[in-house]
Amino acid sequence: SLPGPAALDLPPDDALLAEVERRNPGLEIGRRTRAAADINRVAAWTRALPGISAYWTSNWSDSVLPRRPEDWTDSDTRSWGVRATFPLLDLKSWLLGVVDATNDARRARTSSRAAVYQLRSTATAALLGYTEARRTWEFAHRNLELSERLHDLALAQHRLGNISLADFFGVEADLARARATLTGALCDTYIQAARINYLLGITDPAAPGIGE
Repeated sequence: SLPGPAALDLPPDDALLAEVERRNPGLEIGRRTRAAADINRVAAWTRALPGISAYWTSNWSDSVLPRRPEDWTDSDTRSWGVRATFPLLDLKSWLLGVVDATNDARRARTSSRAAVYQLRSTATAALLGYTEARRTWEFAHRNLELSERLHDLALAQHRLGNISLADFFGVEADLARARATLTGALCDTYIQAARINYLLGITDPAAPGIGE
């Protein structure tokens, strides 16, 4: 006998959409990209602050290799000091950096928002598809039970000679169609359940879905 349909203990529609948005890997990547863009935008603004750094360099140069430690010192050129930078003195470069970072952050937010809307649409379609597949399976299952009873009755009537062989073959054909319809509906429930699990980030066929 065939197994039962794919079982998903689904919450209300709004709860399912919220769960998909929380667990979907694509949206998680989008959220991280948006956060990184926001950080870069803030960093671009802070580059307007003056910066102070200390430095020390040593450069040794000679035509022969040193033989004594003093030879290193004699040919060594050292420099040190404090370096100050004032980004606003190069106002054009600073403004371009701020504009670029702001545009990147805006694009990241727009892309993230579009991904959410697209995911909601896909998740809603998957939920409706699963619900419809379950209803189709239930109808096909009841139809198969009725077809099996009719087949048993037709077989008994044919043995008694009350119906012709052609009529009996017609009942058998109806039974075969009912079985095919049930098999197709059963497969559809697993396909739609797999779509929902995929949106939830569940790629292992043995992994439970929502509520399991």
